[in-house]
Amino acid sequence: MSPDNHRDGTIPAGGSKGQQRCCLFHFHPMETHFVYILYSPSTGSYYIGQTMDLENRLIQHNSHFFKDSHTKVADDWILKLSIPCTSRRMALAIEKHIKGNRSRKYLENLIRYSGISERLISKYMDL
Repeated sequence: MSPDNHRDGTIPAGGSKGQQRCCLFHFHPMETHFVYILYSPSTGSYYIGQTMDLENRLIQHNSHFFKDSHTKVADDWILKLSIPCTSRRMALAIEKHIKGNRSRKYLENLIRYSGISERLISKYMDL
């Protein structure tokens, strides 16, 4: 666990004192990639991506590091969900599956109900 991570597995995302700017995720040291869902309260939109470094990726999105990304429209992105993956190939397949649903309700259910992400992990485990 890096010194910037909280004991309960949350990643601080900066922000003003009193603002909730982090989200719980389960850290599994054997996984190398994560699929993540970000949410921007100011725009009311979600963003789905994959990375090996959640903490750095959140900082990159909030600092507009990705000039052509959808996330450039805001600087208040919050990590809502991360799904641990055993390979980049698995992460890309889960990211494609999630994006293919094109449904805000599906994203909100995926965030709310852990069983959905567990089924995705099982489905794409052997990639």
